[in-house]
Amino acid sequence: YRGTIEEEKYVRWRDERTMDEIGWYGWLIDYWMEGGILRDYFDHKLTTKEHWAKLRQPETYTYGELQWDVNICETDPAPPVAYDEVCDPEVTANCMAKVVISAERLYDPATGRVENRKIGTLLNATAGIRDELLGEQGWDCLYDKLIGDNPNGTAPENTDGFDDWRAREGVADRKHVVSTRHLNKMVQQVTRLITKYGAYDPETGID
Repeated sequence: YRGTIEEEKYVRWRDERTMDEIGWYGWLIDYWMEGGILRDYFDHKLTTKEHWAKLRQPETYTYGELQWDVNICETDPAPPVAYDEVCDPEVTANCMAKVVISAERLYDPATGRVENRKIGTLLNATAGIRDELLGEQGWDCLYDKLIGDNPNGTAPENTDGFDDWRAREGVADRKHVVSTRHLNKMVQQVTRLITKYGAYDPETGID
């Protein structure tokens, strides 16, 4: 996080990983929006706990071994809705995301205070945290100290070691090129998510 990647290494990573990473972006949103429902992260189909366990160990299995149609027989009934064990309704009342935060808005002085208050409001309503939380009257001051009045991202006084991404070297020079194929998949993934969460989902019963 302190510098930029060498162009040759970036291109190698981009060509090998970017298409899947775009899919994982959507999979992660599905995971939290649906409260931990198990899905394949290549094509977002409902999957089994056995397949899910493999997906969580990509270093152990080959790309082919992780595919949905290798683990689920297409002629069988679709897998029922199942949950990650840490999000199972029998374990927790609600594993869905509590608030959506935009990093870009958080670091923008024009919108940062409002975004910071989203975090504060959630923590203030969370048992075990609210009693240790800075009072609401100090939230804007804290934001200004760490971000608003600190455009270079360097650690403010008495917070040595807490530089943020804005303190990276060469940030202004980053020009990582992606292909039309990558951009098209990004559009497809965002469109899928907007369509899915803009209406009732008969597959999961989530509205």
